[in-house]
Amino acid sequence: MDTIGVGAYFAKHLKDLGFPIRSIRVSEKPRNPERFANLKAELYWGLRERFEKGEVGGLKDEQAISQLATIRYSYNPRGQLLIESKEEARSRGIKSPDRAEAIMLAYAGPSGSGFYELMRQRYEESQTAAAQTEDDGPAARAEAATVNLVKAHSAGHSIDIDPEYYKSSIRPRLRASANPAAAALATELDRRFGLAGSSR
Repeated sequence: MDTIGVGAYFAKHLKDLGFPIRSIRVSEKPRNPERFANLKAELYWGLRERFEKGEVGGLKDEQAISQLATIRYSYNPRGQLLIESKEEARSRGIKSPDRAEAIMLAYAGPSGSGFYELMRQRYEESQTAAAQTEDDGPAARAEAATVNLVKAHSAGHSIDIDPEYYKSSIRPRLRASANPAAAALATELDRRFGLAGSSR
């Protein structure tokens, strides 16, 4: 995230909310100073290479596409690549490329930091959680299902459950719980399945 000016406060707010934030100042020194004049040039060139490799797809925002297409670059006397400044772009009648910059920042970093990295991280976490769920035994899954059913019932949702699964896996856990909400759900489902008064 661009943390120059107001971006610094926005970045701090997101960080306080628990989002992984990578502070970026595009005027800073690039990782490859022999090739690029500043970090902005390096990040934009990195984005260009991602497009060429097919790592960026699905972009349908016409304004963002237009902004990306109008960005010009040149080389300074030291042979370093330089992206034209916003002032230079305005002199050509080009407005601030805010959407193009947002895409550039999203893919900033050698391994796709920023939004790209966040989405990758969340995908990997979801895959890990799914694998752990598969590894859990029937008892753990039944325990989790019981907790979710009690929450849903307490929230006023209708409970739809297989009678046999209820009798064998859910009912014993509801009956053993000290939670009044669990007892209320058990009473309702017992009545529905003709188990009222049964200790089995």
